[in-house]
Amino acid sequence: MIEQTAPRVLWITNNAPPYRRPVWRALSAATTLEVLLLASDEGLANERRRGEDWMGANLGSEPAYKHRFARSSRFERGESSYFLLRESARRLARGRDAVVFGGWESPAYWQILAAVGRSTRRVGFYESTLWSSRYSAGPIAAARARFYRSMDVVVVPGVAAGDAIRSMGVPAARILEGFNAVDVSSFAAASARVVSPTHAGHAFAYVGQLIERKNVAGMIRAFSKARGVHDTLTIVGSGDQLPMLKDLTLALGLEERVRFVGQVANEELPSVLVTVDTLILPSLEEVWGLVVNEALASGCQVIVSERAGVAPSVQGMRGVYIVSPTVDGIIKGIGLARSRYIGRVPKPEILRHSPEAFASVFQKAICD
Repeated sequence: MIEQTAPRVLWITNNAPPYRRPVWRALSAATTLEVLLLASDEGLANERRRGEDWMGANLGSEPAYKHRFARSSRFERGESSYFLLRESARRLARGRDAVVFGGWESPAYWQILAAVGRSTRRVGFYESTLWSSRYSAGPIAAARARFYRSMDVVVVPGVAAGDAIRSMGVPAARILEGFNAVDVSSFAAASARVVSPTHAGHAFAYVGQLIERKNVAGMIRAFSKARGVHDTLTIVGSGDQLPMLKDLTLALGLEERVRFVGQVANEELPSVLVTVDTLILPSLEEVWGLVVNEALASGCQVIVSERAGVAPSVQGMRGVYIVSPTVDGIIKGIGLARSRYIGRVPKPEILRHSPEAFASVFQKAICD
């Protein structure tokens, strides 16, 4: 009897976000996984947009899978960073049963793709939506489509990303749709330890970067018009719009009702969300919006922009209000969330969408 060995998998990606690590951990139960990080911790620190929990150095505590930083050159354009390998792509790809491509934009992904042999399974992971994609036509869009059509299979994290990848001409038979996941159990456990938030009025919150496409100013304007007498809005995060947003809060006379608390590490976020009734994600453009998963797992309601990738995947879940990311749209969501609130949502549907469930989609993509 021939003993089967676990597939040898390389997952190449820009960085190691804390929400992706439980997926890697679960996937490593069925594979021999190595994660190759293109971005250095020094580069992340210089961005000043990510907390220390994004640092790849923290992966040293992950015994389930290997990881290392690629030798690469980095260059930037706007919010985006791009990487060029300065080591042998052929050597990196050698001996792998599968390679998972966590992106396509950087030359590094194309270098690895060119080095992958025919016996190695090529698995694309595409997260953007038709709303969030920068290129809808032209040579860059054509190159992206060619990249994903060259994959043996493409994993997408939800309905919206599935629509985007189909628009590139990837056959439906080569698309596997999962559900983008976080460690929902830790958020649910934190919520279970709290009987009920103790505050007057309705507690709204925003969690994310304070940058233009997140539409935080529009949310504050909507809150100023729709809030109840004792309602509050807590804003968690940092970014270049912070001074402007504080000035706007003062101009609208909301300094007693809007609180800026700065950046919060991922492991501390459950303790924040248990104090919240409704999360607002007002983005003009959002690839997914994992904080929605986290808020739902905590038993919160959520007001979600229709332009967030998560929106069609959570539509119909209890406590979810999908709105236009306009002031009027957010006002409508605030009104619905307040008037229909009956307490924390018990056994939220999002708990089915665990890292283990998402990892099983990648396992299928790698092994089938």
